[in-house]
Amino acid sequence: MEDRSTEATKGHALDKLRRHIRILVDIGRLSMEDADVERFLDQAVLQIARAVEIHHVKVLQYRPDSSDLLLIAGVGWKEGVVRTATLSADLRSPPDLVGSRWG
Repeated sequence: MEDRSTEATKGHALDKLRRHIRILVDIGRLSMEDADVERFLDQAVLQIARAVEIHHVKVLQYRPDSSDLLLIAGVGWKEGVVRTATLSADLRSPPDLVGSRWG
């Protein structure tokens, strides 16, 4: 016979799994809409932040002409950062906005 804490843990895990499935379905629906890529990414980062329960999520796009990374979608960043902030693409210094002037 299992104790109540084990049952509660299993219940919490099941709730989390259900939430992740709903989020995955929501992202799937978004991909089927006639929305532009920008809107899709904006909605996707919101769903991903919900799923992984973190405050900062970003999508970076490599720009070969300037050899940098542009933050093209994100949640949890200061106003005006998304679609304007760039980061170095140097592998010796990985991109990190947390704790910086952008976070």
